[in-house]
Amino acid sequence: MYVPSQFLAQLARLGAKLGREEEVLGSLVGLAVTGEAVSGMVMACCKDLALEMVDRLVHFAKKQQLQLQYDAYDAMLGSFARKNDARAFRVLEEMPPLSEQTAVSVVGLCAHSRDVPLAEAILEAAPRTVLLYSAVMRVYAFSRLFHKTCALYPKLLEDGLEPDGVMYGCLIKAAVESGRLDLSRTFLRKSNTLDIQNYMSLFRACGREKDGKKVLELLQELEDSPVEADTTAYNCVLDVCFKCGDKAAAKELFAKMKAVGHVDTISFNTLIKGLGAAVTGTCLQEMRELSLEPNQITYNSLINAAVSSGNMSAAWKYVSTMKLAGIAIDSFTVSTMMKGLRHAASREDVDNTLRLLEDDMPVDEVLVTTLVDACIRLRDIARLTAVVQAFRRSGAVPSESAYATVLRAYGHARAVEQAVETWQDMVSHKVWPKDATVAILVEALMQSGAVDAAIRALRELRVACPRANPAAGYAVLAKGLAQRKDVKKVLELLQEVKDSGIELSVELFNALIDAFARSGSMEHATDVFKAMCASATPNLATYATIIKGYCAQGEMEQAIQLFMLMRKRSIAPDAPTFHAILDGCARKEMGFMVEQVLEDMEASSVTLSSVTLVILVKFYCKTGNAGAALEAAAEMPAKHGFAPSEQVYACLLAGCVRCGRLEDAHEAFRKLSNPDSKAYGVLIQGYLKQDVDRAIELAETARVQSMLDEELLANVRFMARRRQRSLPAGLKGTEETTSRFHERRQQGQAWRA
Repeated sequence: MYVPSQFLAQLARLGAKLGREEEVLGSLVGLAVTGEAVSGMVMACCKDLALEMVDRLVHFAKKQQLQLQYDAYDAMLGSFARKNDARAFRVLEEMPPLSEQTAVSVVGLCAHSRDVPLAEAILEAAPRTVLLYSAVMRVYAFSRLFHKTCALYPKLLEDGLEPDGVMYGCLIKAAVESGRLDLSRTFLRKSNTLDIQNYMSLFRACGREKDGKKVLELLQELEDSPVEADTTAYNCVLDVCFKCGDKAAAKELFAKMKAVGHVDTISFNTLIKGLGAAVTGTCLQEMRELSLEPNQITYNSLINAAVSSGNMSAAWKYVSTMKLAGIAIDSFTVSTMMKGLRHAASREDVDNTLRLLEDDMPVDEVLVTTLVDACIRLRDIARLTAVVQAFRRSGAVPSESAYATVLRAYGHARAVEQAVETWQDMVSHKVWPKDATVAILVEALMQSGAVDAAIRALRELRVACPRANPAAGYAVLAKGLAQRKDVKKVLELLQEVKDSGIELSVELFNALIDAFARSGSMEHATDVFKAMCASATPNLATYATIIKGYCAQGEMEQAIQLFMLMRKRSIAPDAPTFHAILDGCARKEMGFMVEQVLEDMEASSVTLSSVTLVILVKFYCKTGNAGAALEAAAEMPAKHGFAPSEQVYACLLAGCVRCGRLEDAHEAFRKLSNPDSKAYGVLIQGYLKQDVDRAIELAETARVQSMLDEELLANVRFMARRRQRSLPAGLKGTEETTSRFHERRQQGQAWRA
């Protein structure tokens, strides 16, 4: 039964569209279908890119031993190439010899799909012509495989072909892009077509290679050629000279450009960018003398040069001149002025910049962030608020990071009202904060003592954005309450966190434990710790916090148990944790435990420091063993490689005075680099009990250093009169003054009793 080919073609297209390929192929069985008819079906499906149907039709033709026409193979090869389909290689093997038209057409399709392997395969299979080579070069150009373009040149010569002018232009560009400047010059000479665009490509290549000498040689070559070097070419070379850092050559070239009349506004713009403040004073005058009008880029370049040299007054002068010339201030102008604010902003500069933003200037986040930073440096809340309002008036919605910057600024300035307003604006615009931004807000409010405002902000966040996790904010809130030792507020906070179903992070757990521990409420701290163990993994900070809390309360048994537990869980204690245990044991005068903890520190490779030594000195002197304190102060720094701090000598001074070892106390006093009135007072009081003459001598020294307070002076006078010692003129006072002072002191003691 004969069926027209056109009907079969439409049947194939419809079957492919409806996904009924098998039915279409089944209907062909028993029909007198020819290779021409199947070829028509294939070409119709190729137009719709129904490649699966095409594949089935090819399989059907092979099974029926039907020969497809060349046009069908042509259509298939093009369709598969357009879709970057690997089946194109199979078609290439099965089809008759490629014609030049097919080869060039399909390679052209490979350029857009960047199918380099197929293009190379066609180049090997088809007759090689200049057109085909040009098409393959285009594929390489699209894929930025410029080195492969250069490699085609020898093969082209082997095939007895000569590139035309267009191909030489392509080869020159490829050589330039691949960094083969000498090869590009070779192509230029062989092209026998002196095209100024080819020279421009070579100039730009010299700029990439920072070869100022070669670009000047090329310019001379262009000038000696029949082609006239235009202003664009000169400007390109001038720009390359600056890129190469050869300012002397650039100046010389610019003078030459003016002499030959090849200078325009772009030339001056390039000169200003390259030389900066060195030419800004004369450029505008020179341009007017040459009847050249400065444009927006000219003024922006002048402003940038002035700002870069730190001359803000000159920059603002150029802004004014720019306005008078009727040239619009653009975002680049404002951004450049912003750059000046980053380094040396004055209040006047901020105000002028704000006025620039009033002229319907698009306000972006970078501009506002720079202004905010300038206001922060100036500590100027009024101007900071003006910046924020300018951003709001622009209609732009700040990003999350911009809001965070403003909140941090208000926090530093203790501006609670503005911080809350900014937060409400953020929530109203549905800009949902990150954990860090929530923490910044709470910290800003806590710095100003606005605890209730911080709590309200966290509640509003939970309502406005249920998916937000304010745990970081609650952690900062807990830390602030810990510093205030407000147990009641911490308990309320803990209850609110539980009721709201907030997932407690390790940081929040630690903050709550710290808050209770600092306020001495270890029972609540322990409850939070137990809850943490049930839902999270305590870390070093957790154990360190609760151990310090127990040590501060003198509950050493619980502290030591937790210390052992953390080590059992493979959490290595750090130096502060060891110091907390060591200090707790020292305060309770647990001598054996002090020595044990000290040995444990050394065995754990924990660095001993002046903090360790201070604890030991206090402990030894408290237990009356000043000799051990002196020995530790002498040996430990040398053994563990640290220099004793001022606090070590101050503690040693007080301890030796308490133990009656005044000579050792005086030695410790001498080692203080800058003894204060307290140090003088401790040593003088010690000498007043044993050696009044030394006390008087030391008191005179303290008086000269302005380190002698009224009470200590009265004691020295009293003991001198009692022991019948004469006083230096500076220490003398009337008997009435001394008696009155002691009378007031006795009355105070009686009142306190």
